[in-house]
Amino acid sequence: MDGHTDDPGLDPDDLAERLADVRRIRAATRASVLTAGWTALVVWGLVFLGSVPLAFALDGDLGAYWIIAAPVGAVVSFVAGSRQEMHTTDSAWPYLVIGAAMFVGAFGAFFLFVGTTAIGVWGLVLTAGFAAIALLDRQRVVAGAVAAVGAWGLVVWWAVGPGDQDVLYTALATALGALLVGVGAALRMVRS
Repeated sequence: MDGHTDDPGLDPDDLAERLADVRRIRAATRASVLTAGWTALVVWGLVFLGSVPLAFALDGDLGAYWIIAAPVGAVVSFVAGSRQEMHTTDSAWPYLVIGAAMFVGAFGAFFLFVGTTAIGVWGLVLTAGFAAIALLDRQRVVAGAVAAVGAWGLVVWWAVGPGDQDVLYTALATALGALLVGVGAALRMVRS
């Protein structure tokens, strides 16, 4: 026996068409999952960019801004992510844990350190958190871009030294904000 059946339900042309359909659906699903995080990226990019002019207007006293903007950004990102079903994990817990760690680490930086050290630690905590979320969503390019901003922030931090914290904050917040908005907008365009 050669293992071949004469079952009329196994038409090779029909099987090839079904396989092509499965491949098309798989590609569309993958693109949808990998680009769904665009809303959160744009939200956080705007939060960071919005803080830069206020840093100068408020002489660097952004505590009130971040106490309001961080939770609002988190809620908007979480609601948008839940509606878009953007997560590649079965649970929202990893995102909540990373978000909570980012919140505690970023605010903790200003309780534990002062000046440019606090801002540098703040930048590292946030870039590490965004990179971790991107990796969780299997967005390696986004994770790499955020890590590059973190590395650039370290260079600026080293160059500024204990000097001008306004320069360091502006450099980090503008770079991270522009990156997040740009990548988010690009993912939205790819998704459309």
